[in-house]
Amino acid sequence: MIYLYGCLALLAALTALFSIVMFKLAQARRASTKPNCYYCGSVALHISHPSGPADWLLTYWNCIPHRCEVCFHRQYRLTDQPARPD
Repeated sequence: MIYLYGCLALLAALTALFSIVMFKLAQARRASTKPNCYYCGSVALHISHPSGPADWLLTYWNCIPHRCEVCFHRQYRLTDQPARPD
């Protein structure tokens, strides 16, 4: 019985992580069409360091976190060049 609850908890955690990654990818696809911050409209963006498992997963799909220098919000952008060499 404990094994079943452990498997269900693991499945719920993986589902939550997958949904976060898919949401961030969709958000990055929308943001990549505009060269400015979608919170404040500033063009002053710089690449931010990945923090957490979702960010590290997103870098494998060329979805790089950026931070706005005006409002300090993090956002994700899709890039053309691979983030990690094969």
